[in-house]
Amino acid sequence: MANNLKKDTAGIKQVKRKSGYKYQARISINGKYHHLGTFDNFDDAYKARQSALKKLPQKEKTHYVKKSSLVDLTGEKFGHLTAIRKLPYDGTNNNIWLCQCDCGQTAKVVSSALTRGVRVTCGGPAHQEEHTKKGRKAIKEKLYVDNLAVGRIDSSKVKKSKRNTTGVTGVWFSKQKNKYIAEIKLDGVKSYLGSFKTLEEAKAARLETERKILEQHPRKK
Repeated sequence: MANNLKKDTAGIKQVKRKSGYKYQARISINGKYHHLGTFDNFDDAYKARQSALKKLPQKEKTHYVKKSSLVDLTGEKFGHLTAIRKLPYDGTNNNIWLCQCDCGQTAKVVSSALTRGVRVTCGGPAHQEEHTKKGRKAIKEKLYVDNLAVGRIDSSKVKKSKRNTTGVTGVWFSKQKNKYIAEIKLDGVKSYLGSFKTLEEAKAARLETERKILEQHPRKK
């Protein structure tokens, strides 16, 4: 079986029946799936699909290869995880693999999470610090330039506060002055940009200050 699993398994699905595991073969023609039958073993399902492909007109043949959940991952390394064996059918459409982590723990992981690089550790305590450091580093690289949190002042990308009534980050209306106040906050320091009669003027002052700061400290794209 292990050798057969290395073949193109697109269009072949492993299913559980009362009599045991079976293999269903299907083919896609013009976006519609056609069932080719249910077989006792993988080889028969594979042959049925290949035979159906050969009978199709050239323009309708589906030439695609994908990493199927049936592919044998035994012994393959995914980050800190090594796939040990495929676990028995659990009643879902997921294919679960038992994996050994470098830290000594084991984990049950969906095959697609392994092949796509979504899961690379067991998630145990030994890796929590690693995940935290990576997360903090990613946030810092995204928001900070020259140790300044310039990513927090770009009003086109920063989520507005629920208390914001003007629709413009850093601009609020002062009832006492009967004017719009523009300000900007960078690394905890709030700077007053001025008071204006109209919202448009206050918005322009805020955006101009943003532009100058972002030009002086350009962020990585």
